[in-house]
Amino acid sequence: HVRSRRQRQMCIRDRSINAFDQSFLLDGTGSSDAQGGLLTYSWSVSDPQNVTITDNLDGTATLTWGQVSFLTFDVFLTVTNENDLIGFTSESFTLEPPP
Repeated sequence: HVRSRRQRQMCIRDRSINAFDQSFLLDGTGSSDAQGGLLTYSWSVSDPQNVTITDNLDGTATLTWGQVSFLTFDVFLTVTNENDLIGFTSESFTLEPPP
């Protein structure tokens, strides 16, 4: 979990992902606004040619990828409140074959 004064976070259980799974759910809903305002979420990925990120429009996003045996990439989450204050976090991931 990553937090700042504006309380943004991306909850990740394990940053090493089985490459054969071909999808992974990201969750940014632990983010909060001190005034209790509405938040919007914007997701992006550092390697859009090999990894696709789909915003599920509920504070979560789904990563998908094709046939890869090993790949490292970053996921970025920007959270914006009703007053256009922005919080940002990122996490690095590695896709690798199962042991």
